[in-house]
Order: sequence, then C-alpha cells, then structure tokens
Amino acid sequence: MSKREESGAEPSLEDFAGEVTHEPADWRWLWQRELEGSFEDELGFAAKIAAWGGKLFRKLTGGRSEERRGRQNRFNLVLLSHLENLDKGLRQDLHRVQQEIVVDLQSVRTDLIADLQQLNSDLEEIDRAFAAFKKDGLGDLSRQTEALFSVLDQKLDRVRRQVKDLAPPDENARD
Repeated sequence: MSKREESGAEPSLEDFAGEVTHEPADWRWLWQRELEGSFEDELGFAAKIAAWGGKLFRKLTGGRSEERRGRQNRFNLVLLSHLENLDKGLRQDLHRVQQEIVVDLQSVRTDLIADLQQLNSDLEEIDRAFAAFKKDGLGDLSRQTEALFSVLDQKLDRVRRQVKDLAPPDENARD
C-alpha cells in the first residue's frame, strides 16, 4: 500500500507524471476520470487550450480516436476489475491455505508431543525394569551362583574323600 493510500488522500494527475504507479486503485481512478472527462476542470489555461486543440484536431482527422480512447479506458477498467477480483481470490486462497497449514502444523505438533511423551514413558518403564532386574535379578543370579559353587565345593569334598579312601595307604604316613 502506498503512502498516499495509507493517508487516505485521493490520487492526482501529478502521481502519473513521474514514476509509474503500480497501485490498481490509482489506475482505476485515472481511467474512470478520463472516461468521465472530468480532468479538464483541473487543467490550467494553457493545458485547457491544448486539450481543446487536441479534441478539435481529432474531430477534423476522423473523430474515431476519442471513441477508441473511451473504449480503451472501458477495457482498462474491466481488465482492472478482473485483475482485482483475481487478486482478491488469490489472497483469499492464500489465507485459506495458510490457515490449513497452521492447523496441520498444530496437529503434527500435538502428535509429536504425544509420541515424545509415550517414548519418555516407555523409557521410564525400561529404566524401572532394568533397575528392578539389577536389584532383584542380579541378586538372584548371585545367590544362584553362590549356591552352585557351594554344591560344587561339596561334590569336590566328597570326591576328595572317595579318592582318599580308595588310595592305598601311604607307608610313610602315620595316622
């Protein structure tokens, strides 16, 4: 939006004398005013004489140029109206798509948060299970290992005694 439009001021002919404006509303104003022929009130005396001379020349040379100019202005207004409608439609579509994207992103965000919370919960459960295994499972494993070593020691003692009983008496050994 131009500074002039922001201030709410109406365009003037000077707005079209310098750099070309890209504001559709300015062009609509210009072509509508030309079509209505209301610029002559704003022209100075010399410009009015030049405009009157131009009209006279156009009438003497065929008269169709004024009609063509009017048609061109009407065409420009119709074309501008279509472009403004297209622009309005595109802006509405863009706004709708942006809203859909925001909703989709919020949904994805919600799903990701739920998934991360579930993963965190699963990891906590794994941590608790591992801690319980370390506490109880390793303790049980340690007790079972000690029991197995105890049984093994008892069997070794028994085998030693049997070997001792089966061995011939040592002649040097005194009981």
